[in-house]
Amino acid sequence: MAFRLVKAPVFWWPVVVRTPAADRPGAVEEHRFEMEFEAIGQDEARRLRDEVAAISDPAGRERREHALLERVCRNWREVTDEDGKSVPFSADAFAAALQITWVRAAIYAADAEAMNGEARLGN
Repeated sequence: MAFRLVKAPVFWWPVVVRTPAADRPGAVEEHRFEMEFEAIGQDEARRLRDEVAAISDPAGRERREHALLERVCRNWREVTDEDGKSVPFSADAFAAALQITWVRAAIYAADAEAMNGEARLGN
């Protein structure tokens, strides 16, 4: 397959959310969905990382890190609500998801994994 050089590469990547099991104390459950990311250029990524690093206030730094994540996350699939209904991706739904520690950590991990070129082994 030929490599396509595009201005704004967009791709889907799996997100694995690990949560405490509601009915098994001390156990962890894995939940999966897919996130559509846009890969940003090295210069923009460096500028954004430098902006984050320059912020001394932890809350301000966290807000800026979330803004960076909002910049690269474009869509999701296989996300449902408590009734099993599909949750459409939107700025509000994404902001609400980032308020959940496990989801936020999983999205950050998936972004880092994808940007480091760490492909999954196996199927």
